[in-house]
Amino acid sequence: MDAKIPLLDVRKALFVVVVSLHEWIRDLLAAINGRNEHEQSSSRYEQSEIASAGISFFI
Repeated sequence: MDAKIPLLDVRKALFVVVVSLHEWIRDLLAAINGRNEHEQSSSRYEQSEIASAGISFFI
């Protein structure tokens, strides 16, 4: 049984992994640099807009 994974699904999964890794690294650097919570929440909102735009691009 040779199951093939559609390329679009692979691209979506890779995009989600990259965005999640980017958020994790950004949060880690923010904790190291001691940014305040307000900056993190506004940055997170902007990042979610970018991620939703990227996902709609793949769909």
